[in-house]
Amino acid sequence: MHLFTKAMTAAVAALASAQLAAASFSVPTNFELLYVDKEKVSSFFTSKSKVDLDGGVHQVVVRYRDTVGGSDNSEVISSGPIVINLELSADQDIVLKGDSPRTVRKAEEYAKKPRFSVSDKRGGQVRHEYYHLPLKPGFQLNRDYLEEIAAYESQNASQIIATPAGAAAAPKPKAIQPAAAATTAAATTAVAAAPAASAPAVTSTSNTTEMEMLTFWFNKASVETRKQIQVWAITGEAPEAAGTEMEMLQFWYGKADEATRKQFQVWAIQQ
Repeated sequence: MHLFTKAMTAAVAALASAQLAAASFSVPTNFELLYVDKEKVSSFFTSKSKVDLDGGVHQVVVRYRDTVGGSDNSEVISSGPIVINLELSADQDIVLKGDSPRTVRKAEEYAKKPRFSVSDKRGGQVRHEYYHLPLKPGFQLNRDYLEEIAAYESQNASQIIATPAGAAAAPKPKAIQPAAAATTAAATTAVAAAPAASAPAVTSTSNTTEMEMLTFWFNKASVETRKQIQVWAITGEAPEAAGTEMEMLQFWYGKADEATRKQFQVWAIQQ
């Protein structure tokens, strides 16, 4: 019984430690969290101001929404959605901070394009990018933000205020045409055996948005995910999307033309 109690105590302590180490993203009371990684977290009746996240790349959609003015003439003022792509470590607590205008006129002006900051509670750096979706008139209950995000990012990547470049919601990928004949097993062995430092460098790449996005998401992926991408490039057998990096890469591959796809295949294999 004593050993069981000790084991249970250790398990509870490990669980508590893991929970304490979780990252988080939070917004002030005059902002709302709408989506986190393409999942809705708020509705017309309820709103959420904080979510726990794993370390890595995430996309959050927020908006400014506040009741301003006096008790006799108060109004609810809302902005359009703000899409934020960010990268955080496993123990970072990220906080969004914005202005709090107290008059209707100032709040309406602020809502046109809210100014805000994204920071670590402990003063650490937060790599992020953002852009504003337009504020549309009328009731917004059935507005498809995810579709708008994908459309915007595919057409306006250069306008995203970013460090580094952009992300998007990912539809089912198109099949990759093989860059070279090889079996999946042989490709996996070749990728695992080739040291990254000895890979030849690509001297030039096209400057298209799609190529920029493809190389960006490849470089953000884990070693294991990069191997899957390289096998995919060699064999043409697309893996099931696993994780944000793979989903984003498959999305941008689907947007690329044939020349850019072939260029990315060659580039990925050489990494």
